[in-house]
Amino acid sequence: GDQDAEQPKLLLAAQRGDAAAVKSLLESRAISNIDAVHPKTGQTALVIAATGGHAAIVELLLKAGASIQTRDSSGRTAWCAATPSSTWLFL
Repeated sequence: GDQDAEQPKLLLAAQRGDAAAVKSLLESRAISNIDAVHPKTGQTALVIAATGGHAAIVELLLKAGASIQTRDSSGRTAWCAATPSSTWLFL
């Protein structure tokens, strides 16, 4: 469905550090599963944002209900993936 088509957009926006796009996708309610994983890495948008140090996106995703417990294919959670920046403050 249309909701599934929006999921890769959320992952890409998180990877690019595009907080405006993430906010727009979340507000449009187009995301059916905020914790959906990337087909190759197993990473959620939250893990991708935490890995990239995108604190604003981490905050948006957490406020929208993203889980910090979901593990990627390497077994890392968003907490483990957070860079040594202010990102971890939101987790």
